[in-house]
Amino acid sequence: MKYKYVIAVAAISLGLASCDDVAKHVTKNKNMEKEAIEKGIDLANLDTSVKPGDNFFQYANGGWLKANPIPDEYSRYGAFAILGKKNQKEIKSIIDELASLKDVKKGSPEQQIRDFYNAGMDTVRIEELGYQPIQKRLDEIANISNTDELVDMQAKLNMEGSYPLFAIFSSQDDKNSSDVIANFVQGGLGLPDRDYYTNTDERSESIRKAYVEHISKMFQLTGVPAEEADKKASKVMEIETNLANASMTMLERRDPNATYNIYKREELKSLFGDYDINKYLNDLGIGDIDHANVRQPKF
Repeated sequence: MKYKYVIAVAAISLGLASCDDVAKHVTKNKNMEKEAIEKGIDLANLDTSVKPGDNFFQYANGGWLKANPIPDEYSRYGAFAILGKKNQKEIKSIIDELASLKDVKKGSPEQQIRDFYNAGMDTVRIEELGYQPIQKRLDEIANISNTDELVDMQAKLNMEGSYPLFAIFSSQDDKNSSDVIANFVQGGLGLPDRDYYTNTDERSESIRKAYVEHISKMFQLTGVPAEEADKKASKVMEIETNLANASMTMLERRDPNATYNIYKREELKSLFGDYDINKYLNDLGIGDIDHANVRQPKF
């Protein structure tokens, strides 16, 4: 009898504990559900003065739109823009903290961020140095005398994040997601798009004129006499115009079939002609690729 009593009490205790756990679990789930609902739908973002059936967009977003007018400096605005601004502020606060550090480990991310940021903010030093920091690279470019040297320089600039003539990047094969391939893309333009070079309206012509003047000014800032700088600027514009004429329009680039052109390694060599594509790929450290997508073969 004694043992039966103990077993009965134990069973009741376990049952009560189980009920308590269930109750806690249900309560917790309800709280989580309530929190999710509160965070998932902010009623303040709605415009309940509008019927959903009449204008669902206004009903769903009217409150938010009223509370968040587009700032003057933005052409469009939304939650991602706000998130981006918040993120920039957070990053800025981190950088400001790092910028004031005195003792940091040499070669550490903290040291690199601190020095890079402070160098960019030291406008007095920037004005003192002028174009001296890029003089070596300018001299190297000016001394290019053959195609092989041009190939080497393009690869070097690509590694630094600059893409003259054309660009190259890796991505999944659009028709074989298990394969990551190299993509060659048209480039080499200083203006935003090829239409800036080809349009004949008055505005486009004025933009091109101002662009050539800007290029000339850049040459002059590196010590080139004004008359010579004007000639160089005109030559740059001529080269870029030729590149633009060979480029796809924005509309053409939206055609996924037109921008999907797989070339085998030997075919790439033939396509690039006198430009030694094998040397270029080797310079980039990707000489072992056997095929690539050329998005604009005409270019």
